[in-house]
Amino acid sequence: ESETIIVPIGVDPGIRTNGYEKKYEDLPISTPIQVFTFVYMGRVSEGKGLMLLLDALSELIGRGKNLKLVIIGADERGYMNLLKDQIESSGLDEYVVFTGLLDGAAKYETLSSADVFVLPSRSEGTSIVTLEAMAMGLPVLISDRVGLKNDVVEASAGLVVHYELGSLVAGLAQMIESSDLRGMGMRGKELVGRKYNWESIATDFVRTVEGRIES
Repeated sequence: ESETIIVPIGVDPGIRTNGYEKKYEDLPISTPIQVFTFVYMGRVSEGKGLMLLLDALSELIGRGKNLKLVIIGADERGYMNLLKDQIESSGLDEYVVFTGLLDGAAKYETLSSADVFVLPSRSEGTSIVTLEAMAMGLPVLISDRVGLKNDVVEASAGLVVHYELGSLVAGLAQMIESSDLRGMGMRGKELVGRKYNWESIATDFVRTVEGRIES
């Protein structure tokens, strides 16, 4: 009788040492971040919760929060135009930046310039981009429909919110006011290094296979 071995997805451990890690240590804890930057990376499509994110940003800006959203990713089926229409009608033009698809150093540099990675997806499995963000030391805010939610909660690597406006607004506001961004980022980085880098995954896989063969 055959047995199935489930191998988790991983990221290149070199991401953690490419020089673009988030440098919260350069900012004294008592010094507020003047313009708080959230970054999203992935397909610009309907299922990623981006329209909900824009509504949440609009509410926070209305409360006087000084923030910016950077969206990294390629358009899917014209959805970017719908977002841009929403941005214009909500008066968010100066608060949202679309970079298009980025790769390599440009991607990591843009990620590292942000304060928090955000992924409010309606439905998502194990998110590679969330792992990459954590590997770089970024705190993350994800919806409870993202596959990594339990890891993020258990590691205290960020926040998990419900897929609805009130919860997302509260989570974003909590991140802006948090004095533990550095700690969240460090814990997320440790989580990825311990559980989601290909070196440790390969080692665990070989050990599991050898154990099955011996038994």
